[in-house]
Amino acid sequence: MEVDELSQREKEYTVQHFGFDPSIIVEELSEDSVEHLSSVLGKMKEQIKKKKAGRFDEEELERCISVLEKKYTEYFTKKFTVLGAYMNKSIFKIPPHTVLKEDAAWDNLKQSDANLRLLSVNAEMEKMRERYKTSLHKRKYLRDYLEKLRQICIRQEETIHKEVALKEKYGLPQSEEILGYIRSKESKMSSRLQGLRYVQGKRRNTEVSLFSREKRAKLESDIKQCVDEVRVKSMQYTM
Repeated sequence: MEVDELSQREKEYTVQHFGFDPSIIVEELSEDSVEHLSSVLGKMKEQIKKKKAGRFDEEELERCISVLEKKYTEYFTKKFTVLGAYMNKSIFKIPPHTVLKEDAAWDNLKQSDANLRLLSVNAEMEKMRERYKTSLHKRKYLRDYLEKLRQICIRQEETIHKEVALKEKYGLPQSEEILGYIRSKESKMSSRLQGLRYVQGKRRNTEVSLFSREKRAKLESDIKQCVDEVRVKSMQYTM
């Protein structure tokens, strides 16, 4: 177990130093060789079929080509495995006393101090991971919330367009102007009526009368009739 962990740490250190995994080189060479072998054997088979047509058993040819491909694939795989081991041992080997620049902070530290600093760093990284998870959750929540707001705005715009279309269809904009005009007239008439009543009450208190009882009654009747007509017209436009 300790040997596996040590090998894993050495591999990680090698990747950190070179910036890539050296084993990839051998793997790619091995894959390219096997693909080239398969291509060559395939061309050989086609040439045999073309030049020796009718002089051999095709099933036997397929079996022989398959055997050759399997045999040489195993051969190449074995050779490249040996090559990979040699490269890891002699070329891409990081000496145990070597410290990379980014790891210089750990140099000349006692094992106990290094362990404490490692624990502290791991704890800080765990906090950063938790903050990152929280940020991701908040971002998802805000995105969903913004999408809901966008849908609400779309529905509001659709409702506004429908309302405008209905008003234009039934002439409601002109009706609203007429209603506004009627309401303003009603307000003015009501104000005048209140003023007249105030004057009437004041005159009664001072016992001064400019109009006869019949004229005052007729004037109040006319004003009340005018106000009622304005209200009726206002209700008709509203309906």
